Formats: sequence, structure tokens, C-alpha cells
Amino acid sequence: MHKPYRVFISNYLLAGILALSTILSMPVVFRHLGATEWSYVAITISVQAFLGLLDFGMLQLIPRDIAREACNNNRKTVYNQYVFNYLAIPLIVFSVPLFLFYSGLIPVRFDTKTLIFVFFGGVLYLLQSLNLAHYAFLNGLGAQLLSNRIQSSNSVVRVLGVLIFVTLLMGSAETYIFASVGFFIIELVINLLVVRRMIGGCSSFRINILFSGLLSYVAHNWKIMLGVSVGVLSSNLDRLMLMPKVDLPSFGVYVLVLGFALNAMNLQYPLFKNLLADACSLNKDQIKVESKRIFRLNFMICVIPCVAAGLLARPILEIWSRNAELAISGQNVFTLVLLAVAINSLHHLNYLKQLYYNEQKWIIVTNITSLLICVAYLSLKPELSIVDGGLCWLIGNLVQFGGGVAWSIRRYSRPITFSW
Repeated sequence: MHKPYRVFISNYLLAGILALSTILSMPVVFRHLGATEWSYVAITISVQAFLGLLDFGMLQLIPRDIAREACNNNRKTVYNQYVFNYLAIPLIVFSVPLFLFYSGLIPVRFDTKTLIFVFFGGVLYLLQSLNLAHYAFLNGLGAQLLSNRIQSSNSVVRVLGVLIFVTLLMGSAETYIFASVGFFIIELVINLLVVRRMIGGCSSFRINILFSGLLSYVAHNWKIMLGVSVGVLSSNLDRLMLMPKVDLPSFGVYVLVLGFALNAMNLQYPLFKNLLADACSLNKDQIKVESKRIFRLNFMICVIPCVAAGLLARPILEIWSRNAELAISGQNVFTLVLLAVAINSLHHLNYLKQLYYNEQKWIIVTNITSLLICVAYLSLKPELSIVDGGLCWLIGNLVQFGGGVAWSIRRYSRPITFSW
């Protein structure tokens, strides 16, 4: 079998394993923890997802920057710089609010237990982001198959390990979080050993040089960093604004149903995963054929199934959770989010082209527009329910899709085209 097809199949196997591990494990965890304890886990998961804005699009640029370097020493320099960025950016960003918090200038509105789970959300984000960065390094080195094998294996081990701890040791939110941290650390150690061995080369890890490199990176990429971070903020705005305005059990149900629905994203990502890198290496005719093939597959594999599942939201949720009350309260959220995923997948081709042509201003404007519209909706409504979170997802993705269509018409005179 040719490598491109092996990579394509491997990408889908990875997506399937990641999705199934989450889909099958979360109802079990929910039943063993109960609504209250799960709500604290939901807070940690939400903070972890929200902090994804600190990635600033680096995860999408790592494969490109590594693939462009032929010399191992240069690859090692790129590797060191990105690792430093992932460590330094959170430290810099949170140094000011931490100072204000400890100085008493920021009023605390959450109880101590909630703040502890917020903190661990930050820990899980840092560990997860470093792991994902190393998988991106492997993809940039052309080792997609190895990357997928390691990621899928670690995911299965982590999920099974956490389930064992929660079901056999102690059914508490603390058990879930500490077990997750432990398995993420093991995964990171494995990734460090594998990636550093594959990259090889020599490059000094001097703080002053790396800090200058970070400043240079920001100077060259600040627009796309801002645009991507605003996009991530838009994707997590629902939880940020719902958390203080709905009761904790309802928030837990929302995060559970949302997480289930967002697994549908895995239907599109394997298709588009390597398209940006292909655009840098294939000629115009080849990338046009490849883009057309991927877009058609995306329509059959992602768009149609998401719409169909949205129409069958209640029975799907009831079979999945074995909880009729959860299915009733979460069915509208499930439908709205699946429609948002379908729309997002239709926008993905235009978005990759915007990254390819470094259309930083357009990405920023689109994401800020989406964010402001969602903020206005959630702020002006007197009372919020979890359904409003689902509507926020749908509205945000409609704005993104509209922005991508407008950009494509401006550049190609067509709303969607397969030419690059």
C-alpha cells in the first residue's frame, strides 16, 4: 500500500481511537462520580480547553517549520524554540494575574475547591500542549504513522488507567485529575525520548537566545497568533460565560454532552490533517485534485452524518449515557453543536488556504467578529441556559463560514474552490 493511503487510514484509525476512548469512558466516569463530583471535573476540562488559546496557532505551524529544514541542527533549533515557547508563554501570560491575585487586587468569587480544579486545568493544558506539540514535530518529520501509533497507544492507556483508578480506587474528582496528570507525564516522557532521538542534531538551549527567538516569533506571527487565540476564545466562550450563570449540575451535563458532540470533529481532521503540508510540496494541479477529493470525502464522512445524528439527538444520548434525564436536557445542545461541526468542516478548506497565504488580518477580523457577536448574544440575554451555549457554537461557526466564503470570493471569485 502506498504511504499516502497508509497515512490516510492511520489518521482515521487515530481519530476513531481518540473519539471512542472518550465516548465510551465519559458515561462510566459520570456514573461513578455522580453529578456533583463530575461538575468539578467539568470545570477542569473547561479550563484546560480554554487555555488552548495560549497555543497561538503554534500547533499548526510546527509541521511546516520542521518540514522546511533539511539540516538536523536547524531542526533541533526549531524544536528547542517551540518547546521554550510552550513553556514561556503561559508563564509570561499568567505572571500578571497571579501577582494581582496574591496581592488581593483581584477579588475571588469561587470557593477554594473550585480554584484548585481551575489550577489543575492549567496543569493539564501544559502537559497536553507539550504532548501535542511533539506529535506535530513527528508529522513535520514525515513520521505520521509513528506519531499516530504513539498517540493512540498513550490515549488508550491513559483512559483505561483513569477508569481503573476511578472505578476501583475512589470515585472522586480528585482521583480523576491526579490520575490524568500522572498519565500525561508518562506520555510526555515517551514523546521527549522519541522526538529528540529522531531530530538529532545539536543546538544550544540558552535562555537569552531562546527568549530573543520568542520575541522574533511573535513579531513575525503576532497577527495569526492573535487570530487563532481569538478563535479558541470564541470556541470556549460558552463555558466561560455559562459557568457562573447556570447551576453546577447543569454545567456538568453541558460539558459532558458538548464533549460527546465535539468528537464529531474527528470525522474531518484526518482528511485535512496533511493538506497544508501537501500544499507546500505538491504542484498546482496535484493540490487541486487532492483538495477536491478531500472536500467530497468530508461531505460524505462528516457533513451528512453530523446532520443525521443531530436529528436523532435524544435516542443517541439515551443509548450513550443510559440516562433519560440527561438525554432530555442535552438533546438540543447536541443537535446545535453537531450542526456547528458540519458547518465548521465546510469552512476548513478556506481556513487552510488562509493559513497558507498568511492571511493574518482576515483571520483576526473573522474571529473577532465571531467573538463579539457571541459575547453580545450571551451578555444581552437576561437568563442563560445550556441551550444558549449550543446556539453560541452554531452562531460562531456560521460567522466563520461566512468569513471564509467572503475571503474566497474576494480572491477566487468563488465561495469555495479547489485551486490554491
